[in-house]
Amino acid sequence: MDGLRLRTLELADGPVFARWGLDRRFCEVAGWRLDRSLAGHEAHWRRVIVEPKVGQLRLAAVTGGELVGYVDLAGSEVGRRELGYVVERVGAWVGECGGSAGAGVRGRCAGVGGDSG
Repeated sequence: MDGLRLRTLELADGPVFARWGLDRRFCEVAGWRLDRSLAGHEAHWRRVIVEPKVGQLRLAAVTGGELVGYVDLAGSEVGRRELGYVVERVGAWVGECGGSAGAGVRGRCAGVGGDSG
């Protein structure tokens, strides 16, 4: 396995995320809306990629050339960010890192600090 790589979101990621949105179980676990159509998910992800929220950095998580999730760093407080992640296919990432869970795993870790400069 190639390991995990983080990169900037690309427009081509939108349709992949949108397809994940059709999996009800994934949406329930990931905390995504259940009432969106494929077109609705595609429009949502296009907005997320083209017009990111102020104070939020979202990066694509890729392994073996495959998009497997994303990671967020959010917040505007100096030296403090909230870390969040969503993984579509856990075996592609979490299993490699020693964890185990089902599809749609998500997490949030408050208080990720360090040098903000």
